[in-house]
Amino acid sequence: MKLPVSIALCSACLLSAQTLLLEDNFDAPDNANLDLSDQTGRRSGTVPTIQVRSSRIQHGIIGNQLNFRNNRTGRIRFHDDSDNDNTTAGVWHDWAGPTTGPVITSGGGLRIEFDWIAGNDSSTNWVSVNMGISGPGVPEPGFRVNNAETDIGMLFRFNGQTELFDNGTNLGSQGTFTPTIGPRQVVVDYLFNAFADGTAVDMIASVDGVEVYNGSGFTFDNNLGALYFEIGNLEDTILDNLAISALGDSGYRISLGNDSFISASLQGAAVGTLSATNEGTSDPSTFTLVAGEGDTDNDKFQINGDQLEIGNFDFTGANSIDGQEFSIRVRGSGTGTTEQAFTLTLTKDDDGDNLPDDWELRWANDLTVLSGSSGTENADSDTLTDLQEFELSQGTSSLVVGTYPDIDPTSGDGDSDGLDDDEEILPSPPRLVTDPGSPDTDDDGLDDFIESNSGTFVDGSDTGSSPLNCDTDGDGARDGHEVSNNSDPLNGLEIPAPASTQVTVQQITTDLDSEISLDKTYTHAISGGEAGTVNGVFFEALEPSITPVNFNWDTFGNTKSEINANSAQWAPDTAAIPQLFTLLNSFTYSGNGAGPGSRQQFTLSNLTPGQNYDLRFYLRPWTLTDSGRPIDLIFTNGDQVIQPYFAFPEDRLGSVLGIPDQQQTILLNFNYTAEGTDLVIDANVPDCAVNPSGSFHMYALTNEVSTSVESPLMITNTAITTSGQFVIAFRGKPETSYQVTKSSTLDGAFSPLDLPLFATTDINGDGQAIVPSSEASDSKEFYRLEE
Repeated sequence: MKLPVSIALCSACLLSAQTLLLEDNFDAPDNANLDLSDQTGRRSGTVPTIQVRSSRIQHGIIGNQLNFRNNRTGRIRFHDDSDNDNTTAGVWHDWAGPTTGPVITSGGGLRIEFDWIAGNDSSTNWVSVNMGISGPGVPEPGFRVNNAETDIGMLFRFNGQTELFDNGTNLGSQGTFTPTIGPRQVVVDYLFNAFADGTAVDMIASVDGVEVYNGSGFTFDNNLGALYFEIGNLEDTILDNLAISALGDSGYRISLGNDSFISASLQGAAVGTLSATNEGTSDPSTFTLVAGEGDTDNDKFQINGDQLEIGNFDFTGANSIDGQEFSIRVRGSGTGTTEQAFTLTLTKDDDGDNLPDDWELRWANDLTVLSGSSGTENADSDTLTDLQEFELSQGTSSLVVGTYPDIDPTSGDGDSDGLDDDEEILPSPPRLVTDPGSPDTDDDGLDDFIESNSGTFVDGSDTGSSPLNCDTDGDGARDGHEVSNNSDPLNGLEIPAPASTQVTVQQITTDLDSEISLDKTYTHAISGGEAGTVNGVFFEALEPSITPVNFNWDTFGNTKSEINANSAQWAPDTAAIPQLFTLLNSFTYSGNGAGPGSRQQFTLSNLTPGQNYDLRFYLRPWTLTDSGRPIDLIFTNGDQVIQPYFAFPEDRLGSVLGIPDQQQTILLNFNYTAEGTDLVIDANVPDCAVNPSGSFHMYALTNEVSTSVESPLMITNTAITTSGQFVIAFRGKPETSYQVTKSSTLDGAFSPLDLPLFATTDINGDGQAIVPSSEASDSKEFYRLEE
């Protein structure tokens, strides 16, 4: 989005509202819960079924006014009272929808106005109007006003200062107003004629009739044709007489049809057409460049009739950079007169070939290699022209929906995944459209070429899996992990065993199977949600507001939530596990951390370095449908990092055990020797998971003192090199030395090699021994690893 430059218009030029869509005077009995307050008679306007609802925190009504004082960083948004019963509200109201969208666009925009009463005289007391925000289903940010997804964030401070944000970019202080303790009226007008992404938006804002901002250069971004907004606050605030209206055409206004140009443009080249309206009707006018605020670059442009043109200035070379903005001030004179500053944005294209110079030079040594002049140039000789590849990189291509910023126009297969760019963009079925700038579009460890989408697993070079779904069979394990561990990525009942021998899983069918016992020594016994007791062992409660000693739960800014006494689709034999059923019937989770990339982290502290422990999660399914709840469980023990699954399907526990019945209760055990005083467990939603996938449910865990760390010694692979070496890959205890011995017969004694050979495992227990060709030259030999 372009940074706006101020517009000089008198405050009398503020537009008058024509159609009142919704007004809420909050005249209702006092109620600490705004969402449950009485709606009768409060709302008016042409669409009075829209309800004001709380966001992030619950607000209330006190003294016939909206009370923002319940907490800090509160917001209000708008929902549809779909059944018109004045008590319940459904989904967020989309202001671009059929009940409000047409009248808003026909009126040329939207007005938001309300009375604001600061509850204290703190300089940090403010309200904000946040236009063009991300809609439902997206994690809520702490603040809307400076969030990158907020197209225009306007902040009004108690001390009379204002501040403006453009998609999170702070544009600094704007106009001021006189601070008063009593009510003040805030009015914000947004001028636009469509809801599509890229639509230009102007804004005019005033406080008590004093204009504090009047500017252009904003656009709607990433809204997909919808429109949502919120009003926010910090500290004590009262809000009243909220009104939202569609603007009407009012007064004499001028506009510019286009606000961008390329650097190769010569004097006289058209930038855009100037026009004027009065009361919404075309008004023939005379236009001139004039001095005043915003006239910084008047000398670089000229006006010829109603055409804004390039003036006597060379924008090529060092005279400009891509995306640079230029400001001009124009006077329009018709049946009325006004002046307005416009922001013009330059695209650096010195050779004038319809391709930005920066994009050309990213892929080629100079500007002569690529060209979009005729639209047929094709540097890499695939079936995609240079211009088409540029449009694909910008998401403006008519060939396919999507943005592929890393497509290489100088190479037929720029990402080296085995598919040419045109085969990825215009594939032959059953292949799917994939990213020509990424060898692994779904980030599952398999190149796009390998994932043929045929639905039939052939081998490691043709997996038949989807290149757009990292877990094609929905069993929780990523396709690449399954293939590399001899598991079928198309069989939802089959996932690989844990990648570390320190991690094991076992089924629980009775309370005794849990192996929870008073005979053991526990450093931690924690229950998500409510406290409980199993086999005499008491589990402390972990709740959003309660954290047991020597334990920490971090959701990295997302909400902490709990559910109690709810088994959902889990249906165990409660007679067999009466105590575990009570314990696992409650849990904690991250309320809005269900999307890809969301994290939870649990830290067990005050451990004894060098002591052996068993960390155990007690788990059960929540739902047997939906995503399967894949979770990347990562155990960090000092320098040792163990990720046993890629990923662990918490709601598909039958697949974990290798059986079809998903109605399982299990324990997952991590056996370790503490390298420090802390053990850290990350429970992350994979980046490639569906959205929302579901956050990790923490039902219960124990950490018990163990007598030893069980790390069975096992051979994982063998190979003979071209030079005759015999390579043995194995897994054993972490950081442990093993000796290779040999025998000519399994019945005979094993003895060291002629030159004794030792191999040491890493912190994860993985090791490799290479028997030299001189030792491996006999016709028959047997090798053994010994600690």
